Amino acid sequence: MFQPKKTFTKIIYTYVFLSGIFLTSAYYGVDFYNQIVDLKQNISGEEKTLANLQSQNADLKNQYFDKINSLDFESQAVALGLVKVKNPDYISIDQPWAIASVLPL
Repeated sequence: MFQPKKTFTKIIYTYVFLSGIFLTSAYYGVDFYNQIVDLKQNISGEEKTLANLQSQNADLKNQYFDKINSLDFESQAVALGLVKVKNPDYISIDQPWAIASVLPL
């Protein structure tokens, strides 16, 4: 009866085992690479969205400040009969925390 050499069988098992490891690592390497590429594309898209939102925010700020600057507060104050005080009197408290001690909890 014929029996294969045991060293030849060990070589085949070793070859199959190493081939399996190689194929598995190649598959996971390609999968990992694809995930990295997808992540980079998502980041790029989000950066474009962020830049767009920042420009919209700047436009809104410009519109806001244009409206605020277009208002003439001094002429409105004169029309309401208000007077600009050069040396205003401010409220002062001897003890800075005296008000806090009388406030209800």
